[in-house]
Amino acid sequence: MGSADRDDSASGRVRAALLAIISILILMWPALINGQPFFFSDTSSYVRAGDIVGRMVGGRDIATVWTIPDASPPPASAHPSTNAVPTTAPEPKVARGNDPASGYIMAGRSPYFGLLLWLAWVTSHFWLFVVLQAAIAYYLIGATLRCFGVDRPDVKLAVVGALAVASPLAIYNGLLLADALSGFGIAAFLILLAPGIRLARWEIVLLALILIASTMSHLTHVVMLAGMLAVIGLLVLSRQLKWRHVARAVVIGSAALAIGAGSVVATGAVVKAHFGKSPVLVPLITARFIADGPGRDFIEAGCEGRRFAVCRIPYRGWTNSTIFLWSRDPATGAFLIADTDTRLAMSREDKAFALAVAKAYPVRAAWLAIWNSLLQITDLRIDIVDEGCFAQTACIGGQFPASIIQAIAATPGGRSAWPREMMNMIVYAGAALSLVALAILLPRIRASAPGAAKLIGLWLLLVATAMAINGFLGGAISEPQSRYQTRMAWLLPLLALIAWFVARAQQARRAEGLEDL
Repeated sequence: MGSADRDDSASGRVRAALLAIISILILMWPALINGQPFFFSDTSSYVRAGDIVGRMVGGRDIATVWTIPDASPPPASAHPSTNAVPTTAPEPKVARGNDPASGYIMAGRSPYFGLLLWLAWVTSHFWLFVVLQAAIAYYLIGATLRCFGVDRPDVKLAVVGALAVASPLAIYNGLLLADALSGFGIAAFLILLAPGIRLARWEIVLLALILIASTMSHLTHVVMLAGMLAVIGLLVLSRQLKWRHVARAVVIGSAALAIGAGSVVATGAVVKAHFGKSPVLVPLITARFIADGPGRDFIEAGCEGRRFAVCRIPYRGWTNSTIFLWSRDPATGAFLIADTDTRLAMSREDKAFALAVAKAYPVRAAWLAIWNSLLQITDLRIDIVDEGCFAQTACIGGQFPASIIQAIAATPGGRSAWPREMMNMIVYAGAALSLVALAILLPRIRASAPGAAKLIGLWLLLVATAMAINGFLGGAISEPQSRYQTRMAWLLPLLALIAWFVARAQQARRAEGLEDL
């Protein structure tokens, strides 16, 4: 290699590095403007779970502002005094959220993801986490473009800029939750499915790690991946796809699925061994059915002899599942203000209560599940930038340390200063234009590049499958919240932009052919 070639190679690496740095900064612009990453009520549970893991591994001397004080009673003396003066029995303790001392430990909050957040806190006050997510997003964008041969630097920068402005991607890169990993996992799976892309060994490992991180961070990601694998299986069985084209993605995806499901089992075993109690799921379906109405009617009708724990607590006519689960106000709350035994019973009876309600009101329960799923699928609002509630100590579900509350209060998010209505309009417009563009461009691409059109169509089918599953889990099982669907909404504009640049490339090739005549 001559000196000129070496200079060109070095300058190319410098340009690539500059493009990466600029793109990563663009993909984290909301957090930069906010002055810190965005918090959500679940952030506290994740970080505190990671803090517990950190103390288990590193010793109890490790403590941060997130550390839950050790409320365990001191060990009893081996030789108790017979002259001990009787003391007044302590008042019963009302459990609050994750409370290992009282015996209630919530499942569903991945300690593995929590440990990642906790490490980001102790090393950089969460900024490394934001940079990592933006870097992953940048790589995935570039790799998806490379699947279609349209990954020129100018195209890559244009796509990064468009997604950062017209989709929620950049905002979710700065959110201290596992939400962004849902879209990352889907994108990684799509890239592994592309038959024409040449992936280096380190890229295959990286994509596998992204998939594994996604499935280990939240149970909904496991279910979405299972749904996409099922669709691939049906397409192979119907001979719409060839096994050799999808084998790599199916094998890696299945392994990630098994690891994600296994991590849930492993977490339960470790928690039980350490605390003596198994983690339990919050009664989400109970709260959903009560808030929708059939559950309230079931309770008012006698609740089958009041055989469920939720029927034996003071009835307050709940119409909001968030208040039912997380309110600490004795006048409105239910789950969080109950004693530990009642909470454990409500969690264990969640599915049984839901089945009893569905049996009593089958048509209403089915219709509400469908309606809530549709509401969830179409809800793309960006509400997570409004952290005004978390800047208050009385916020439902906040449970942040005082120093964190003060820091949130000083940000645009804590002051509710982000222009949410305008941002929502941009996101909805971007999603609508993406669907229109795909409907127009796919037939054109199919005429000149059927392979590219087939791959885009397959990706669109899998994204739609994941979104439908996510809509059902968020709407029918939990409660419709904008962040559930918005976290992966950037995939639609990405597919539309890919189709646009593929169509342009095909048009340019046809123009070159005409010039050669």
